[in-house]
Amino acid sequence: MATHGDDAHDGSSEQGAVKTLRRIQVIVRAMIQHAPGPIIVVIGHGLYRGQSVHWLANDTMPNSPITFAPAGITSHPRMRSPPVTFDGCINDNYCPGGTFFQLSAGADWQGGATNVVMMGLHLTNYTQGAVFAGNRGAGGVISHNRIESCHFERMGNMFNRSLCPCCSAIDTVYTQYNVYLGNTFSDIIGINLTDAFNPVPRWHPGLPGYFGTHMHVWYLAHNSSFNSIINNTIRNTFGDPVRFRDGSSRNQIIGNILSKTGSESAYEDWFCDADVSTRCQKHVECPSWLNNFSGNVLDGNFACLPLTAACYCQPSNTTHCHPPVVAAARVINSHNTQTEQPCSLRWSTVAATAAATATTRMTSWPPRLGTAAVSSAGHRRLFTPYTPIPCARPAGTPCTPAGAVGREGGGEWRGQAGHKCP
Repeated sequence: MATHGDDAHDGSSEQGAVKTLRRIQVIVRAMIQHAPGPIIVVIGHGLYRGQSVHWLANDTMPNSPITFAPAGITSHPRMRSPPVTFDGCINDNYCPGGTFFQLSAGADWQGGATNVVMMGLHLTNYTQGAVFAGNRGAGGVISHNRIESCHFERMGNMFNRSLCPCCSAIDTVYTQYNVYLGNTFSDIIGINLTDAFNPVPRWHPGLPGYFGTHMHVWYLAHNSSFNSIINNTIRNTFGDPVRFRDGSSRNQIIGNILSKTGSESAYEDWFCDADVSTRCQKHVECPSWLNNFSGNVLDGNFACLPLTAACYCQPSNTTHCHPPVVAAARVINSHNTQTEQPCSLRWSTVAATAAATATTRMTSWPPRLGTAAVSSAGHRRLFTPYTPIPCARPAGTPCTPAGAVGREGGGEWRGQAGHKCP
């Protein structure tokens, strides 16, 4: 694939490069049918505008990967290479948003490994970067995908406020055993236009003047379990960066750097509780359990106040829901560290730290405490162990459909007093 490619070509050589991901999809589908085996989509360096693709799970292979990577790094994902940028803007004046890559189960998908790999890509000016959507109603899980060493930038609707705000840079439903390793995320922000025209104070007192939606970095929902979020770097995001929903359990969130990110906490567990809401699309949603949030660096929330490690949005004892084992923890917090001064890490320092840790294998986490970092004032500081403070939202806050945000039929509500409530 190349910027100078032609979709009339077959993509079998550099001279025969194609131009679009949708043409790649047609070619890969034919290759799978005739000679299944590992496939590498080599992407030539340069800028690709306005591209997106909706991939079906049936167009993948259970035992072989389909890898999307820039030329030069397909054999080693951390080798430096000239950038490959996918820009959601058609031109400088037209940015329609949308999702860059969506992988969906489809109605006839019976579940299994899909083995899609994305590495070394720069994605910017999309509403969402990647969506992995299993079929939660028919056992149609999709699994064993990997996003590595990619940069997600300007996701949401901050680049075009006429677009509806959305959910997350990476959004998953019923997906398991995926790996998100060594990526960077910056400027993941959704703007709530309703609030902009009818200003209501945000429920977080440290964010005056901001009317952001809960645009997360990851939103793992509906039994999205056994996934690994390792060695990633997040900077300047409004919504809480990692959200789990409805039985998304036994995930690992380890060794990440979170700087100037989140409105309430780094890790959030939420579900639409049918005991208190009549708008849940599923009859029963349950808490997530036994997620491991460890060895992460917390460098302030979006307002540069201390970033709480973890927050539960509802209690554990909702009807019809039970922990997987007796006395199971909702989240395991250990060895997380907080900078002495929130938002003290410069982006160049954060990026350099991420690059240095990207070569560390996943099994070596959590990292040793006391790692030195450089503050914005140029002084060396030591990260200190951070004990998360309890998170409590006001009980019985009045809710109004006019203040609805979120997805799935308005399962989340913002109260009339500006508070968020079930």
